Amino acid sequence: MPLSDSASAVGHVTNSSLVADMNGVVLNRERLLALSSFLKDGTTEFGSSVRGRSMGKALPDGSRIHVRLVPQRDLRVGQVVAYVAEDRMVVHRVVRLATWHQDQYLVTRGDATVVCDRPVLALSVVGIVTDHCTLDVWEPVGAPPVRGFLVNRMASSISAILGGLVQLSPQLADWAARRMIRSHQLIMRFCGFVVRRTAGW
Repeated sequence: MPLSDSASAVGHVTNSSLVADMNGVVLNRERLLALSSFLKDGTTEFGSSVRGRSMGKALPDGSRIHVRLVPQRDLRVGQVVAYVAEDRMVVHRVVRLATWHQDQYLVTRGDATVVCDRPVLALSVVGIVTDHCTLDVWEPVGAPPVRGFLVNRMASSISAILGGLVQLSPQLADWAARRMIRSHQLIMRFCGFVVRRTAGW
């Protein structure tokens, strides 16, 4: 996939004055962002589920999650956010914030990878993931995993590069991110091929 995790809009939306069932509701990108913008008061939440392994142990594949709709000013590095990217909702951790003119961008990444996603406008963020459930027990979203020194340096360098490029040109940052993602995919496929061939000897 272009980005690693997606969350389908299932479950319900709740706040002190609103209860709306979202089961079976399919919203396009514009309608979802318009709805979330209208409800971003910090009290509205909706339930969803995560598909994919890029968030590692923080959000295992199949986890149910609660997403709180928050205003742009409440976004912070380290939060796990749900944002709209083309035809899906992506759930990844914010690793860097960057500004270009008056627009705020987020650089996000799955906990289980070192490669960042394409930079995303903060306006595309639906909300932050507050907790998750895997074995019928709801728990707060944990901190990023502790990585080895080299892996951590590589991941930090990639996010720093993309954050710097966003400040120069979001288009350039997007181009660089897409090339990094593609290169990572090719490297992983090659490593998988080598492992399979080695195991067959």
